[in-house]
This record gives sequence, structure tokens and C-alpha cells, in this order.
Amino acid sequence: MFEVLPSYGHVRDLATRSGSARPDDDFSMVWEVPSAAWTHLKSIKVALTGTESLILAPDPDREGEAISWNIIEMLQQQNALPESINVARVVFNEITESSIKQAL
Repeated sequence: MFEVLPSYGHVRDLATRSGSARPDDDFSMVWEVPSAAWTHLKSIKVALTGTESLILAPDPDREGEAISWNIIEMLQQQNALPESINVARVVFNEITESSIKQAL
């Protein structure tokens, strides 16, 4: 059984102010997180309780890759993604049962 939860797009963005990338600190980045993103991330955290896998299925492009990476990073920073949870990314181009099963 699967539970499908949306991220509603980007969960964080680089800060708009100068200095959002810090070259003197191994190019660490300063992020801004929209308040709605915290709500969506909390739903994902709750759903991870007692699960074995997190399957990310964003758009099959670099923006989708960024969204997946940011979700994983934010969950790890909050200690909400134990190493015991298998993380995978799937790609499909249509929302049909056969396409989704093939992607899995």
C-alpha cells in the first residue's frame, strides 16, 4: 500500500539577499523556506513513521531533481529520515496505474 503526498513544488529557495551562497564556507547556502512548505514537510514526516521506503516522484527534470534533493536534505536536518528508510526516486510521464507500476 502506498500513501501519496504532494510537496506542492519547491520546499525551499535560495535567499534573495546578497550572500545566499557562501564561498568562504565551502559554498554553503542560505535557504528560505515558505511557511506552507513546513506544513507539507510535516505531513511527509508523519507519513514516514513506521515505513520502510520513501519514494520521490517529482517531474522528470532538473527542477524535480532539486525538489527531491531539498526534501531529503530537510528531512535529514530534522532527523526525520532514518538510515533504515530506503529512499528512491521514480520517473513516469503519465498518471496511469500501468505507468506508475512500471516506474516502481
